Amino acid sequence: MYALISPASNNCVIQIKDVTFQVDDRFFWVECPDTCKIGMYYIDGEFVNSVAPPPTAAQNKITAINLLKDTDWSTYSDVVNTSKTPHLINQDEFIEYRQNVRIISLNPTDGYLVWPIKPLEVWS
Repeated sequence: MYALISPASNNCVIQIKDVTFQVDDRFFWVECPDTCKIGMYYIDGEFVNSVAPPPTAAQNKITAINLLKDTDWSTYSDVVNTSKTPHLINQDEFIEYRQNVRIISLNPTDGYLVWPIKPLEVWS
């Protein structure tokens, strides 16, 4: 038996089949025991009936602040100075990412959030 896992749903089992088939990159298959059921969660290689409670607004705010701190370097003027090599070419992507994270930090909500994806650094 194989369980189809949805990482966007906290690794929830969304389908069980005898054989796997091609799925979108947002999902993945895992071999599972006969006791596995749709709605279970795949956590650390185990199938469980529940997961930890969703994060609070305060926890999501802390996560957002840490994500902003991790990309503070992208706002420094010398990082994008074209007279220096190397310099960051895609600062606009980092600006957009940071704006989206900042919105969460200013208006945090309870629950599992869909976080913006941090861009990859592109250097000259």
